[in-house]
This record gives sequence, structure tokens and C-alpha cells, in this order.
Amino acid sequence: MADPDVGLLCAAGRVKKLIYGFVSLDSIALEPHFRSARQNATVAECVEYDEGMLQWALYAGSLRLPFLPTRAGLGSGVVEVNPSLKTVVSPYADAEELLAVPAIRLDAAFVHLNRSDIRGNAQFLGPDLYFDDLFLGACEPGRRFLSCEKIVTTEQMLQEASFHTLRINRSMVDGVIESPNGAHFTLCTPDYERDEKFQAAYVKAAGDTSRVGSISKSIPEWNRSRLSKCSSTMAQGDRFMSTDITLADIVVIAAAESFRGNGEIFASGMGTIPMLGARLARATFEPDLLVSDGEAFFVSNDLPTR
Repeated sequence: MADPDVGLLCAAGRVKKLIYGFVSLDSIALEPHFRSARQNATVAECVEYDEGMLQWALYAGSLRLPFLPTRAGLGSGVVEVNPSLKTVVSPYADAEELLAVPAIRLDAAFVHLNRSDIRGNAQFLGPDLYFDDLFLGACEPGRRFLSCEKIVTTEQMLQEASFHTLRINRSMVDGVIESPNGAHFTLCTPDYERDEKFQAAYVKAAGDTSRVGSISKSIPEWNRSRLSKCSSTMAQGDRFMSTDITLADIVVIAAAESFRGNGEIFASGMGTIPMLGARLARATFEPDLLVSDGEAFFVSNDLPTR
């Protein structure tokens, strides 16, 4: 399932393999750049699944299983267009034949929700979480980023809805970005609905092939600006910004944030990122945090973070 994100990446020539259930703008059946890419065969490999299959593939990835069995897709053309799919037979008395949907594991995940605290505990206020929790769950730690309409305190998260809407917890997230209107021109109910006028203009602009080249040039700068904003947000005002933000910097800040105000008294980082995160927390906003040298000794002084 996808909106303009996939279309813009297709237009920029940045898609080698695409696994999808559908790529639609809802009131407009097909995302225009995606449609053009499919018609012109500019994406090297397309894997078209039933939506239920895609959900199960992400769920399998989040459980670290190689596949999950499902009835979704059976009796349809999806098996014909994906001949690599296999079936399995239930080992129990029913002996039912089921489709074995292979797990999807992600290198990076980006999701957008209504509210989040600075640690990544996030909330959806609309009628549907979509697959956001599955995207984060199927991704390797270190590249799981969440943007939201508004960052609030943890205590404020129950003021607009019940705890049932808190489906994303901080263990699933490595970075938080406050991005008002971050889902525009699509919807983010109840904060705003789909901007049909803007969407129509987007579709019209997609037909102007002279503008497609500028999309490819703008993507690297867009990525950098988003990562810089993420780092600034996670640092919460602490003087840790540099002129050359890297993904490692963002993840270290995210690791440090896990110690903010949570009452931990001792941290022993097992690995480079956790170690630097603990050291950074101590050197900035948690001076009473006790850290180790990473092996056998407690240390009373601040340790290098660079």
C-alpha cells in the first residue's frame, strides 16, 4: 500500500524492486508516476501481492519468521504473476493447503502518526493504523523513523484518545521528527483530510515530463534536511548539532534519549552505538548516570563520544 511516496521515487528512478498491494491515491485509482513506471517497465522487479499477503509478509518479518501461511491470494491470479510463491500443507488433521508468504525485512522504515512523545511512543487518532506498526517491526533496529503531526509529553497522550491508540512504543523507533502536515496532500485523520484540489494539481503536474528530472535532483537534499531535523528534535536543544549529520549520529542521539529521566542508574553499552549513547546521555542531560568502560570497570568521569 502506498501513496505519492512510491510514485515520486519511481519518477526519480530510485526504485529497483517494489513489493506492493496497491499504489493508489484513493479518489484517483493509480498514482500517476507509478502508473507511468509500470507502463514503461522502468522498475526492474515488481512484486504484486494481495493486501492481506503484504500484511502477513510484514508480520512474518516482524516475528523474524521465514514465512507465514495464509489463505489470502489462493484462487487468484497473484500466484500466476508470482511463480516463486510456494504452498504448504497443514501438518494437522485438516491437511489444508495454504499459501506460504515469505517474510519482508526492511533496511529502513518511515511512518507518520498523529502524536508522539520525544522517545517514540506514538499514537494514531484516526480510524486506521494502516501497517505502521508492521513496517517498524519488520525493520532492523537503527533505521526506524517516525514523523508526527505534533510532539507531546507522554502524559498528554491519553488526553485525546484511549490507551488502545498507543500501538507504537519507543522500542520500535530510533528517531522522531515533528512534521506538521507531514502526510499532506493525503489524509491524517482527524488532523486533516485529503486535499483533493492539491492532489488534482499533483496528478496534472505528473504529466509534465520536463519536471521529472528535478525530482531526482531534489531527493538527496530532502533526505539531508529531514535527517538534520530529526537530529535536532532528538537532541532537544542540547548542543550536539554539527554541520555534517550522519545516520550514526541520529541513532546515537536516539540511544541517549532512552536514558532521559527514566531513572536508570547504570548503563553498560554492549556495542558501539549503545556505548556512545550512554556516554552522550551522561555528558549532557543525565550527569548522575553511572557508566562502565564497556568491559569490567565503573567510571566516574565523562568518556569520549567522538
